[in-house]
Amino acid sequence: MEADRKRSTMAVKSVAADKRKLRIVEGNGGAKPKAVVDSPPPQQPLPEYGMQVQVSIIESDALVELQCPYREGLLLDVMQRLRELRVEITTVQSSLTNGVFVAELRAKVKENANGKKASIVEVKRAIHRIIPQC
Repeated sequence: MEADRKRSTMAVKSVAADKRKLRIVEGNGGAKPKAVVDSPPPQQPLPEYGMQVQVSIIESDALVELQCPYREGLLLDVMQRLRELRVEITTVQSSLTNGVFVAELRAKVKENANGKKASIVEVKRAIHRIIPQC
């Protein structure tokens, strides 16, 4: 009788990781545990205003984050302009949602012929020339 009660009892554990819930369900006479992954909550909608550009450069590592209205060829134009400044892109993560383009570009900042590296102000100015304020 005690064994039957243990078999019919289900233990449910919840573990939160990376905004997801993982539930492990055990029970019913040796059945394999099931893992159920709930999807993360929906992201907040992006604000409906112009453009945002954030640039950080630490030693020779750069991070460029931008959010702006989408247009065809935008990412390519940004990458080409940064290359002209000797900012060599190593990784790109981008998305397009409801006409809003969001990108994160990681890069290495190289010295030019004069031994000078591009500054944060120069990088921002170059991006603003490509994407005028809305």
